[in-house]
Amino acid sequence: MRVVVFIIALGLTMTASAQKPSLNGRYKLSIKGDYYTYIFSNDSMLSIIHGSDTAFAKYSTDTTQTPMHINMAMLDEVGLESYTAPGIYEWVGTDKIRLRFSNDLVARPISFLPKGNEETVMLVREK
Repeated sequence: MRVVVFIIALGLTMTASAQKPSLNGRYKLSIKGDYYTYIFSNDSMLSIIHGSDTAFAKYSTDTTQTPMHINMAMLDEVGLESYTAPGIYEWVGTDKIRLRFSNDLVARPISFLPKGNEETVMLVREK
């Protein structure tokens, strides 16, 4: 469960096409009182800060799909891709992103239902 939550948090590393706002910037995520900071840069890199720990990932998106697709490649200590998790995302307004990865981190979810599932998180852009 902890790995899934961390991946979901990482999964919030998405970039949008020219029709969608860029993810570049800082976002906050709170999961049951646990706080994460996501820093998106260069429309492809993500840093996830949780306490004194920082994880890194590369991501790519496909905004032609509905819901939009995201692939997040987690990087190991030397910067090599350790695994890639497929997910989905959508913008909620202009400053929030809804993101979902499956529990098995293999199959891409097809929707955000059922409502309130533990695999879906919301990132909020810092102002």
